Amino acid sequence: MDFRKVQEPEKRKAIEIAEQILRLIREGEYGKGDKLPSENRIASLTGVGRPVVREALCALQIVGVIESKVGNGSYVLAESSNEVQPRILSLFRVNESPFETLQARKYLESGVVELATKTATFLQITDLEQILKEANRSLDSVGGEAGEELLAVYLNYDRTFHIRIAEIAGNSLLLSHMTFYCKIMDQALWRKLYGDFYTHSIQFKEAMGEHSGIVQAVKKRDTDLARQRMQKHFDNTIQRLIQQKSALQEMDLTVASLD
Repeated sequence: MDFRKVQEPEKRKAIEIAEQILRLIREGEYGKGDKLPSENRIASLTGVGRPVVREALCALQIVGVIESKVGNGSYVLAESSNEVQPRILSLFRVNESPFETLQARKYLESGVVELATKTATFLQITDLEQILKEANRSLDSVGGEAGEELLAVYLNYDRTFHIRIAEIAGNSLLLSHMTFYCKIMDQALWRKLYGDFYTHSIQFKEAMGEHSGIVQAVKKRDTDLARQRMQKHFDNTIQRLIQQKSALQEMDLTVASLD
């Protein structure tokens, strides 16, 4: 059995595409190492646009079912288990916005950091390093189990770090987009999600370590490495979110239910 036309409402189309791919893997149509049809082919077979297919493939990649190779398509990495489908669905159920926001930031900021790597001055790089030092000192001063204070410290420095990179890139439109996304992620829903999957100061320090890796790539003027590390940082953020049982149980919460 091959792909079939999608009849679902607009908001469920990406879910349906992901479910179809999982079904085809379970039924043996595509095995480990097999190449999936192109985005264009899947879009044609299912009657949806390429952005919908891309969103479904991105979700499958995040949970480790497929691997997407730039310029070479998507390949099956693992069999489809009963545990995978709830994790896939969870990515689309957080009010629709968190997964979309993280995905948008991943690709926006990978371009932003690439530009910043080309334009950053010695003083600007030093400023980024200072932000990380202050962040780690502040996290150490709070320490222990994650709570409101520790979360507030991390979110403040995380926002400062990413905005500073956008400022260094020197493009006012990119900076405007970055500021917009940071405002979105200051909503109650995001604070709830971060509170669920960050349970200890060590996890915050790990995230700061990823920031440090990004700065080192910028310092080396390695645009490819900076872009890769930024994308990996957002992949890891989503992984932290979906691996927490408490977060999975709360995935279908709406902003209204958190107020």
